[in-house]
Parts: sequence; structure tokens; C-alpha cells
Amino acid sequence: MSALGTTLARFWTIIAAVAGTVAALITVVAYYETKTVPELSRLEESGGFASALVQEDAMHFGNNLGWIQPLDNPAPFVEGSRNISFNCPDVDPNQMAILTFEVYDITSPRHMELNGKVLPRQPEIVNADHGTWDTIVIIINRDILVSADNVLRVQSLDSSGGTSGNLDDFLIRNIAVLYKQRI
Repeated sequence: MSALGTTLARFWTIIAAVAGTVAALITVVAYYETKTVPELSRLEESGGFASALVQEDAMHFGNNLGWIQPLDNPAPFVEGSRNISFNCPDVDPNQMAILTFEVYDITSPRHMELNGKVLPRQPEIVNADHGTWDTIVIIINRDILVSADNVLRVQSLDSSGGTSGNLDDFLIRNIAVLYKQRI
């Protein structure tokens, strides 16, 4: 399964946050881990859910252009921060949504905003191992997503949480949003 397929599969394991029902959260995680992207697309179509691929390709955040990357083709260096625009057609603003992405070699907290609202740093990811990709899932509160022109801001921070010191160099990829559509 592709990295995007794996990321989308993990999306579905916390579908309860989008649907707003605790019972759905108990869904067997292994079931969704085995689904392919086309199967997940059919699930989306049948349940009033949709996904928006915000950014598939890896991006290098930080301030060390010479940082060693694990990819055959190094990810573009975007420096300390980047705003990424995306659409969520027919999003139901009364429902929560899910933001998911993969990060590589996070050693300091990162700062993320969606449409000007600071997103929670839960879970607070710091790769103790260095050199591993981790999938992060963040719940997006109601009334944050809009149908068009959403802006996700990703920012690298230094070890004290500031933006002016030695920024953490990390990669981020496969950023996607799963949301409930208006019926």
C-alpha cells in the first residue's frame, strides 16, 4: 500500500471524531488498515465523507539547507514556515474533521494553524529515534473548515518553541483532511 493509502487507512480508524459518535470509534482498526485507496474512496462516497489532499509531496522545514534527508530526491526546502491552500467542497461546518500527515525527524514542537486557528499539539510528537516517519492525526474542531480557500500554516520552531533560534529541520508529507459533507 502506498504511503498515501496507509495515511488514509489510519484516517478511518478515528472516524468517530468526524461522525460525532463514540460507538464508531470502537471500530476494529485492523479492518481499515487492510483497505486500499479505491476501497476507501467507495467508503467515502457511501457515507457522506470526503477527503482533501492538502499536500502529497514531502517538504523540508527548518533552517539548515544542508540537513541530510532520507529521500532519493531531496524534498524542497521551504525554510521556517509555509501556508498551504486547499478546498473542502460541501464541508459541513457543524461537524468535526480530521487532519493527518506524516513527519520525519521531529525534534522540537511544530506550530500549525488552520484558517487562523491554532491546532492542538496533541500528540506532541518528538522522534526520539530520529530517522523514522510518524503519522500524526489531529482533530479539527467545528466551524474551522470552509468549502474553499482553507489555509494550513506549518511552522518549524526551535527547542524553546520560538521562531528565531536554531529551527528544527524535519520533513512533512501526505497532508490530508477527512471531513463530513453536507447532506
